[in-house]
Amino acid sequence: MFEDNIGQRDIRVVRTGDREYQNNLFTDYLGRDNRALRVYEALTGNEYDDSTEMQIYNMGSVLYNDLYNDLSFVIDGKLVVFFEDQTTPNPNMPVRMLEYLSRYYEDYTKRDGKALIFSKTLVRLPKPEFIVFYNGEAGQKNEIEYRLSDAFEQVTTLTSIELTVKVYNINYDAHTELLAKSIELHDYASLIHKVKHYLSESNVIGTAIALAVRDSIAEGVMVKYLKERREETYSMLMTQFVIDEQIKAAREDERIEAEERQKASVRRMKAKGYPVSDIAEITGLSIEEIEAL
Repeated sequence: MFEDNIGQRDIRVVRTGDREYQNNLFTDYLGRDNRALRVYEALTGNEYDDSTEMQIYNMGSVLYNDLYNDLSFVIDGKLVVFFEDQTTPNPNMPVRMLEYLSRYYEDYTKRDGKALIFSKTLVRLPKPEFIVFYNGEAGQKNEIEYRLSDAFEQVTTLTSIELTVKVYNINYDAHTELLAKSIELHDYASLIHKVKHYLSESNVIGTAIALAVRDSIAEGVMVKYLKERREETYSMLMTQFVIDEQIKAAREDERIEAEERQKASVRRMKAKGYPVSDIAEITGLSIEEIEAL
């Protein structure tokens, strides 16, 4: 299905900003063997030769247990690309990416502890690109574009700043054009899909991961990576899926609490003699639901 002769190149990778953290599988897998650059090539149609230098920066967000789900890298000092993996739609991504970019530029414009932005000479900056890969529940559009200006209270035709984040659906079932172009994203999506499938059958995360890894290797998916980093893969996927379950549980708790608060509010309004029609208009509940409380 895929032609993978790109891997024969020897692109130089320089890692900077390293610190103690645990990657999620997305970050760890794409951060090795030039995979992030290959994904970027699939996205843009650009090709990079052996003289390309790629610098990887680990400076993104922290989830639970110091789990990183983002990957930043610079190509030939001219282009800085921010990748992030998400399982939940988030229209606030432009704000988060703006924070990432600010941190990166702050670091980039310092030399020997001095801020070059106070120099009389123009400081040349790598051009930023912001890309999110969505691998959550089905039903998401194949491509979405979020803009920073969407969040502005006052909407005008002229704004002093804009930031655009492109979101690509990489759910395996979506069968997107991007997955057909990128063996790296295809294989990653395939493995995650297998974990979800087995998890839906057994509801035991460890078993689901073990079976997904077994099947992937048997099918020739991520074979080199999974054989070399099998233990790390189990750990990263275990943490990743446990976190997802914690987030889902927290949101369900919030939903239940909100419903209970609304019910208590309805009962107080009924006790004070508010007309049922007014309560329905205020709360959005049906008359039947209100009368049942």
